[in-house]
Amino acid sequence: MTSKSKYTLRSAVELAYSQYLPEEEWNKESSPLVILHCLCGSRGDWHTLSEKLAKLLKREVLTIDLRNHGESGHAPSMQYKEMVHDVITLLDKLNIAKAHFLGSSMGASVMMTLALLHPHRVHSLISEDTTPCKISGSLKSIIRGYLEVLASLDMSLPDGSLENLKERALPELEKVEQSRNNSLFFARNIIVSKGDSNTATCTFNLQAILKDLDHLTSWDETLAECQFTGPVCFLGGCDSINLP
Repeated sequence: MTSKSKYTLRSAVELAYSQYLPEEEWNKESSPLVILHCLCGSRGDWHTLSEKLAKLLKREVLTIDLRNHGESGHAPSMQYKEMVHDVITLLDKLNIAKAHFLGSSMGASVMMTLALLHPHRVHSLISEDTTPCKISGSLKSIIRGYLEVLASLDMSLPDGSLENLKERALPELEKVEQSRNNSLFFARNIIVSKGDSNTATCTFNLQAILKDLDHLTSWDETLAECQFTGPVCFLGGCDSINLP
């Protein structure tokens, strides 16, 4: 496997994670399942399913907040190779030599990039709603629309009510597309700022994501000569606009 990329990696961002262990006796030598969330999501989205998967698969399940998301550290850049470096650094810290991976959306792109750059660290891949290709321009415009609405909001909480702010945000978010569920997904990411109860913020690094959105919604062509020959499963809904 070769790559012509001349990309220089910066220091890894410290990632928050959760570990789920089977309740019954299990083989501790078995490789874990690592789950990577979608853009603007977090490891908490997978909590209930991770508990069930650990029990069903009788192996450890590890969920991770990717950089600039959830409780993980923030950085000004959101490049996929940087995120891979973050994940590999965490796996090394946890003494995980090889794992199975399940990724959704952005998490799937991180996972696929990792498999191409470090195939010896991957047993298998399950990609939810994402393939190794550039997503449609219409979908990128929708994502950008939601993020720009969040960026334009007055995040002050003069009445101390986060719910009032979310109620004001929802009509603006629903103007992006007619999807109540997607609007609620982005609205739920508005939280009270740590150390300042009079101001709200997003659970993710909004400015970093906006800056690198073109990269996050494309595929790295420098990986064209890389190969992963292990098992891969692509999952997608019938109405998905993410899949070709």
